[in-house]
Amino acid sequence: AFFYPKAVFTPNSYLLSSTGDGLKNYYTYAYLIKNDTSFINSKCVNYPFGEHFNYLDCQPAIAMPIKFISNIFPGISNYSIGILNFLIVLSIVFTAVLVFLILKEYKVNNIFAIFTSIAITFLSPQFYRLAGHYGLFYTFAIPLIWLFLIKYYKTLKIRYSIIITISLIIIFYIHAYL
Repeated sequence: AFFYPKAVFTPNSYLLSSTGDGLKNYYTYAYLIKNDTSFINSKCVNYPFGEHFNYLDCQPAIAMPIKFISNIFPGISNYSIGILNFLIVLSIVFTAVLVFLILKEYKVNNIFAIFTSIAITFLSPQFYRLAGHYGLFYTFAIPLIWLFLIKYYKTLKIRYSIIITISLIIIFYIHAYL
């Protein structure tokens, strides 16, 4: 926010990568929301047959709710890039919070846990995916499942296994490789 305030505070005005796969991933995501009539087959590539949305890197778990909301509020589709950029930045904060909660489960000191969670978040190898593979950038996937596994093994409550299953399905529809 300090070095790039325009990109952080006006996320709809910037592309994190405007070449190669980055541009293609923005295009397939925005096209699916704004122009496609099907919820599972996109006509933006492989004309005239289209392609299944999960193979386009268009992050269906994010694109589908926005597409559904845009049927009710059509103007929201004009902000799809900004929403995606905002969620990418927000995922960094979410990851740090999850890592902090994991460290707290292991009884780590608060001050040490804060600094360590920030360091672990920024040392994630998934940060390299910001150059174009946005669906793989979300660093919260592993810490989220790890935290719920800790909670499950501590309590053995079935609700945590249900939460893990739902989380894994959503993560799969962000990007199948996650």
